[in-house]
Amino acid sequence: MADQNKLMTTLQTSKKVKKTKKVMPAGSLKPIAIFIERFHITFVLLVVMGILMFAVIWTNNQLNEADITTRNSYTSPSGTPTTFDGNTLNQIDQLHTSDQPITPPAPHGNGRTNPFFE
Repeated sequence: MADQNKLMTTLQTSKKVKKTKKVMPAGSLKPIAIFIERFHITFVLLVVMGILMFAVIWTNNQLNEADITTRNSYTSPSGTPTTFDGNTLNQIDQLHTSDQPITPPAPHGNGRTNPFFE
């Protein structure tokens, strides 16, 4: 019985002992390390997304610059300047825009029209 009383008193005294929080020194890097450890996947994804965005924008700029320089310095394969004759210019002037109505061609001798005509 004495052993049981002794055991009970040791259990009660161990329950009364409070754990104290460890206070970190002022210059400690542990909070920063905990923050980085907690969000490391987010940081990695942000870096990867940034690199991909840079690559896409850089590639787009390179393609646009190449297109502009090619367009400005184009010469025909024969080396002679391209000219249009009067007939071609008249045909270009007769083209209509998409908002202008067009007249369908007259039906042929048998009276049938082309069903695929716009």
